[in-house]
Amino acid sequence: EFALFIREVVREMTTKAGQKCTAIRRIIVPQALVNAVSDALVARLQKVVVGDPAQEGVKMGALVNAEQRADVQEKVNILLAAGCEIRLGGQADLSAAGAFFPPTLLYCPQPDEAPAVHATEAFGPVATLMPAQNQRHALQLACAGGGSLAGTLVTADPQIARQFIADAARTHGRIQIL
Repeated sequence: EFALFIREVVREMTTKAGQKCTAIRRIIVPQALVNAVSDALVARLQKVVVGDPAQEGVKMGALVNAEQRADVQEKVNILLAAGCEIRLGGQADLSAAGAFFPPTLLYCPQPDEAPAVHATEAFGPVATLMPAQNQRHALQLACAGGGSLAGTLVTADPQIARQFIADAARTHGRIQIL
């Protein structure tokens, strides 16, 4: 489950440079796994080559334009002001040619006290990792955004999956179980 989870998060963050309405924005994990998840994501995201996708080895292209790059940077700054910490990326060279933004992993240590982390969407390769104290808390965090087009749960336990779908369906348009 762990390797699948990490692979899917990286894919969701970097496909179309995170510019899709269903891209991952919040990564909710059990408190005990935060460091392992952070380390694994940083290790994988550091290997993502950003540039012209026509070039061999490039894994992620540019944002749609320089204005979008500036908007993503502004949203990252809002998240940082709300108490998030940078684990990777977080800063684009706004004077550089091309609308590139690095894969950015943020960490929100107190997601219950940071409403901006649930309401701010950086429409780019940015996601925020946050700890959940237990299953109920994870559900509360998942629903805190007030409405999401999509959500994903990684579990091998069918009972957990059924319960999450039943409880989260009111705030999620689509729920994928991996």
